[in-house]
Amino acid sequence: MFGGKRAAAPQAEAGWLAAPLLLLVLLAVLLWLRQRRPRRRIAVADEDIFKQLCEANELSVHQEFVLREMYFDLKLSNPVLPFTCPQVHAEYRKSVSGRRLEVLDSVTTRLFK
Repeated sequence: MFGGKRAAAPQAEAGWLAAPLLLLVLLAVLLWLRQRRPRRRIAVADEDIFKQLCEANELSVHQEFVLREMYFDLKLSNPVLPFTCPQVHAEYRKSVSGRRLEVLDSVTTRLFK
């Protein structure tokens, strides 16, 4: 009688351990798929010039994205301004914080110092 209960206990424990592990694997796969999904791009008036300037300055994807946001948020008409005018960076710096501010500072340092 006791032997049957003891034999079932390891199986029950294995079930309780497998469920959280399966959930963890599922979460990891979902996060990986989300990261691979293409992000929405912010359109720039002259995309070719903007992209060439990003490549010429060897900007990362995150740095390029922050410059696109700057272009959009400040309603700039010239796509060259984020690459040539430190005053534009200073103006945009007032409205960002956290990680975005860190990336903006890295771009500003790369372009103007």
